[in-house]
Amino acid sequence: MCIYAQSPLTEPLTYLVFPTPDKALPMGEDGSGMPTGEIMKGGSATFFDFPYPSTDEVANIIYADAATHPSDIPFGTDATSERASLYFDTVLSVGALGSGYSKMAEPVSHLFEGLHKHVVHKPDSTWYDTDGHFFGYSTCHWIRPCDDSVEKVGSACSGQTGPTISGSKSGPVYHGYCFYSDSTSLECGAATALDDEYGQAPKVLADSSMGTTVYRCSNGSPAKTGGSHVSKTKLIAGCMDPADDAYSSLAGIHVPAYCATETGDYMKGCMVNYATNYDPTAKQSGKCEFRTRGCTSPTALNYNKEASIDDASCIEPVYGCTVAPDTYHEVDPNTPEWKSGWTGDSGRFIGVVKEIDQPNEYLGPAMVASDTSANVMVGCSVAIEGCMDAGAANYDPEATVNSHTWCIPYLLGCMMPVAEALIPSYYNPQTAFLTMGENGLDVPSASWDLATSVHDKTMCTVGRFGCMTQSFVETVYTSATTTVEVVRTATNYDQYATIPAPCYYDISGCLNPAALNFMCTDVSLSSACTPATPETTPTYHQKELCNFPGSSNAAPPSPSFPPYADEEGSVMFTHTYSAVFSGDVSDYDTDKKDDLLAAYVALMPAGYTTTIKVEPASVKVSFETEIPDSSSAAQDFANTVASTLPDAAAMQANLGDVVGVEVLSDPVGSTTATVLIEPPGDEGMGAGAIVGIVIGILVALMLIGGGVMYMQQKKKKAVFPA
Repeated sequence: MCIYAQSPLTEPLTYLVFPTPDKALPMGEDGSGMPTGEIMKGGSATFFDFPYPSTDEVANIIYADAATHPSDIPFGTDATSERASLYFDTVLSVGALGSGYSKMAEPVSHLFEGLHKHVVHKPDSTWYDTDGHFFGYSTCHWIRPCDDSVEKVGSACSGQTGPTISGSKSGPVYHGYCFYSDSTSLECGAATALDDEYGQAPKVLADSSMGTTVYRCSNGSPAKTGGSHVSKTKLIAGCMDPADDAYSSLAGIHVPAYCATETGDYMKGCMVNYATNYDPTAKQSGKCEFRTRGCTSPTALNYNKEASIDDASCIEPVYGCTVAPDTYHEVDPNTPEWKSGWTGDSGRFIGVVKEIDQPNEYLGPAMVASDTSANVMVGCSVAIEGCMDAGAANYDPEATVNSHTWCIPYLLGCMMPVAEALIPSYYNPQTAFLTMGENGLDVPSASWDLATSVHDKTMCTVGRFGCMTQSFVETVYTSATTTVEVVRTATNYDQYATIPAPCYYDISGCLNPAALNFMCTDVSLSSACTPATPETTPTYHQKELCNFPGSSNAAPPSPSFPPYADEEGSVMFTHTYSAVFSGDVSDYDTDKKDDLLAAYVALMPAGYTTTIKVEPASVKVSFETEIPDSSSAAQDFANTVASTLPDAAAMQANLGDVVGVEVLSDPVGSTTATVLIEPPGDEGMGAGAIVGIVIGILVALMLIGGGVMYMQQKKKKAVFPA
């Protein structure tokens, strides 16, 4: 509320001093561009709002009448402001910005239009509060009229008040400020004395002709002619704390913002005499309480702590869930997803029931509990449809209602059916491999129950077709001194299989349909093979085991020995052992071939000459060892090779890993014998000519999936000189 005090008389313009309106912002913050903190432009005329009148009670919530916002019309000049003109909506800060107090030049409308019903103007006095103590007395020494064409309210003025001599006033020069008189004329004058409302505290002010401080007259003074004029005036704002350096003996209302240190409040209280908490001794305006109609019950929702007269409007709280019980309450049916919820129904051929389906419409609640009489929402719990039986298989711990949901009894077991439970249309593609009574599915390990609702895989016997034999040992070569056994591994072994299916092993053979011995493991055969069992069926192709039409792999008919074939001569046996390696021929430089040869020789009996040959076929690596004059030594050597390097795995470990290459096929071995004889010198051959008769003893070592099989066949071939 307004304090109805005026600024100190040392300021040229009469200001109304009041608490800073809540909506008054520092200039600059509202985009006006004025210096921040110097001038505050209020967003409303808050400081014009008047307290409640003494005769009427104001309805609850309505605390004041709407006040007309001051206009933007300039009305004067403020000598203390950098602004050229003062406006009705101009507010200045008293003291530091944020002090809580502001001031505004007293507008003409305040004097002559009566914005405040409780502040009136009387012909013989200035403006004052008719019921309170917000006034004193002021003596104004009239100097002269002000020229309103060049002077304004607050303009400094001066003049002489003595007799007129030769057309001019005489006497000392007095100084003052322009002010509005009680008849709105613009006059020049200076205040010379003050007194309180009781006339018991007179204060004489310095004569303005003495060159000392000049005090202005208050607006509304009746001083319009020569002499001194006494009238009522609003109390003067200032620092009334005697301990403060800015203490003012002229102040009648304490405003902390005028103090030098702003030490705080001083005799603060309600200064309105018709307020219920009026304090006649107060010097600083404080909060006032007035007779106000409203709800006075502290427990009511609309309790008004400011109310002093109960108007029977109290609304006591009723606690409960205020959400309507029906889903989508008062929601427009055209709203997308309207009533889109659903539940599950155990009825035959019903299943999912949408919220709006008929005749199975869901009519369950939206809330667990609703209270239409409640006005304070507490304890609302959303209705979540579901089985609430903790022992059921479909128990829903989040469910809060169980109005439409079927609880399924909990029964643990294997949910795969037995053969007897299968419907006739069930198709099992593996039936041909099953014995009577098997169905190839996971089946219960114990009794089967149609009511089983929770599946436990540990209670099922897995029905899975597959090769159940991982490997077996096969003897591939025997002699008087040597037995070679090979472990054959199933290529389709399934460790999880429970129903036997054919096994296929790592057996090498000719798998080229163009070969004479297609599907055979014997290179000497000239017709296709039909393996008797899966265990004897070749699964890996090895081209060296193929016998193509016109190839030299087929055993030719034994030639007739020439008559000199039984003559004395030397025999050289040559054992050849070959396998396919990874890479390209160009990858096998001299160092790599030397390393391979050294690794091979280290595994074989000593005393023989071995050479290495690398040729295309991917990369075909052959080791050729010469064994002179001894068929038994050649046979023993072949046996050693077969037992030492029986398959690709052994070749990889002992040779491939040495030089960092991969062995791609099982090895194949053969032994040939070359007989050199001296032909008769008189049968047309040159003396010393040598006829080489090659007796080929081919031992083809075919390693089929790690197995070793020796095949021996003799080839006799006479080589004649040209």
